[in-house]
Amino acid sequence: MGLYHSAQPVIAAGAPLGLRFLDPTPMNTLYGAVVAKGGNPEGAQVLLAWLSTLEGARAYEAAVGRGSPRIMGTETAERVGTRKLVEYAFEDAGTIDKLDAELTQLLMTADKKR
Repeated sequence: MGLYHSAQPVIAAGAPLGLRFLDPTPMNTLYGAVVAKGGNPEGAQVLLAWLSTLEGARAYEAAVGRGSPRIMGTETAERVGTRKLVEYAFEDAGTIDKLDAELTQLLMTADKKR
């Protein structure tokens, strides 16, 4: 159980982990923003536009191990394949926080029982 991109460094280090994508596959949208009063908002717009291309998405995926299942040609899109993608609505952030806190507590309790 966990996030695909979070497991990549551990797998690369040789951990005997397997991956399975569910159907439907839960996901979190990658967001980007431009700060209007930032040092170079026009440059930020160009960067965000490039990240939404196949070249930019592949570069981001190679750098951080997290790709976009919505940009065909990325490793993530190929792994997800034809599975249905689902995610919580932005308005449900409170629910996500609550579930995350409960899961974290369960994992911390399990670790102490070892």
